[in-house]
Amino acid sequence: MKKLRLLGLTGLLLVITTTARAQFSAGVGLDYGSEVEEVGLDLRAGFAITEKATLAADFSFFNVDENGPFEKRRFWNDFNVNLNYYFLSSEEIVQPYGLVGLNITSVGVKYDDHPAFDDDREGDTELGVNFGGGLDIKATENLRPFAEVKYLIIDKYDQGAITVGLKYFFQ
Repeated sequence: MKKLRLLGLTGLLLVITTTARAQFSAGVGLDYGSEVEEVGLDLRAGFAITEKATLAADFSFFNVDENGPFEKRRFWNDFNVNLNYYFLSSEEIVQPYGLVGLNITSVGVKYDDHPAFDDDREGDTELGVNFGGGLDIKATENLRPFAEVKYLIIDKYDQGAITVGLKYFFQ
């Protein structure tokens, strides 16, 4: 069921991107989550639907190895599909935006070579919403450093997230 939800969101994203005459962007950044209290990797893609609205998807993952007699990896993954609304023209150097979207969060632990658990995974996946804002800075025609702050409302996994990174705009 969890994979079906993720597949449905991915399918929706693909349908929208093939029907919209959109500008495509891809980016990478670093995330800090207030509840996971770790720095993670953020991968993102965006599709301009209009000059002011962009459909954006981002995936953040945090993987923390814990020392002990058995290898245990704690994970916290966020997948977001957001609608970003840019307040200024795309010609401006600084482009602030607001965002609202849907979120799927997976939290859990993976065990490797544990005598009782063998190679096992324990976890939970929840659906939520998020809201926030960000700022793109037009460094060149194709490169834009960005910063984003959002709050994820996910049942028992609510958290704030700060992301900084770099986007590449394909023309």
